[in-house]
Parts: sequence; structure tokens; C-alpha cells
Amino acid sequence: MRNVIKWAALTFAMPLFAIAGTPPALLEFGGSATVAVDATGKAHVIEMKKVSKLEQVPAFAPIVERIKGRLKDVIESWQFVPAMRDGIAVGSQTSVVVELEGMDDGAGGMAVRVRSAGAGAGMRHMDTAPLVVAVTKAQEEGLVRLHLAYDDAGKVVDADIIDSKELSGAGFTGKADSLLRKAALSAARTWELEPEVVDGHPRAGTGSITLIFCLDARCETTPLPGGDAEKPQQFASSDPAVKVRSNVAGTLL
Repeated sequence: MRNVIKWAALTFAMPLFAIAGTPPALLEFGGSATVAVDATGKAHVIEMKKVSKLEQVPAFAPIVERIKGRLKDVIESWQFVPAMRDGIAVGSQTSVVVELEGMDDGAGGMAVRVRSAGAGAGMRHMDTAPLVVAVTKAQEEGLVRLHLAYDDAGKVVDADIIDSKELSGAGFTGKADSLLRKAALSAARTWELEPEVVDGHPRAGTGSITLIFCLDARCETTPLPGGDAEKPQQFASSDPAVKVRSNVAGTLL
């Protein structure tokens, strides 16, 4: 099972880092950070979070902290659209999520670039155990897209299914198994978001998340409906208070 968030596209390249063993041709992973943004749109990273997937692979352990350090520098170089309160730009705190990909550089190292990034509410607590139980019991694979509403404390107060698909020989089509749909709704109502903080006040909001229920590797690599416009998502805010202003698509660092 995988679950991840769609953001506006940006790209950068990092210096190559030696790793133990041979990296795969393409490795998709993500990084996130809690970021303070002042009224001018300048960012300061408060905390770098985990580098998803990569931290779980022992061979990549030596480079994780370097990636975090470079990613921190990159985020702080971006310009953001600051949050507004009563029509005036104010300081805020937001979560920035970045999708990355690592590629074999042909010399025993890995080149890393950012695929996309965006700001908004983050996920504070997400219990996925009921989802694992559901896909194991159903023995069916598929995806479920949810719309979530949360209050200013981050508690999910409403959850609805936007769409669902089952995985068949033709890819993600039809409608997901009822066990998967029910488990997604039930689990989502127990999750907690990390709301954006605008001028010292936590902000309630809404957003979406795509959950993919997989039992084998084929499912994990099957393209989603809609192609690149429908990448697997982490939580994506519908109307974030803070947005990335910098146009850095294709920028090499």
C-alpha cells in the first residue's frame, strides 16, 4: 500500500553522493519540512522531517542527512506567497512537501532532483493499520481518493470519497472493493492534520489524499488514471494559506 500529495512541478539536481550497492534506475521518494514564512515571503525551515522510503533502506543511510541539508537550503532559497489576514500579508507556519527522484549516475552514486513541491497543512497522525487489514482481508487491490475537512486543532471532522478504482488487468478501472472504501473512510476520521498557522492562529481547512491498496509490486508500479496529472498523493490542501511563488521548474543546482 502506498499513499502520497500532488504539488506544482519544480526540478533541481544535487551533487552525486556515493552509496553502498547499486541504486535502482529510478527511485521515487519524498521529503517534507515545517517552514516559517514571513510577511515578505521569505522562508525559514523550522524542522526537516523524514525522507520517505529512503530512510528505510540501509544502503541509503549515509546520504539521507546530506539530502535533508541540501533540501533545507533549497526550500529556504524559494520565495513564497505569504499568508493574508484581513487583506494584509502576515507571518505564518506551513508544511512543505517535496517529491523527489533519485537516478543512478553511472558511477556508483545517485543524482537527486525535485519533481514537485507545495505548501499547506501536513499530516500529524495517520494510522494506516486498518488499511493494511482491509486490503489483506479483501485480497483486492485498488485506490480510494478522499476529501477531508479538518478543524483548527487538526482533527478530521468530515471525510468523503471522491473516487475509487479497482486494479484489474487493464489497470485502475471500475470501482474499488467495498472493504477498501469503508476502511479508507473509517481510518481517515481518526487522522490528525497539522494545520497552517496564520499570524499565530491555527487555520481549519480542507484537502484531498489518494490511498493506493497494494498486495504486490505490480500494483505499486501501475500508472494511475489520468497519467502524470494524477500522481499518488500525500495530503494536499485545497486552498493553502501559503503557496510557492518561485518558478524553479528545470532549474539545475
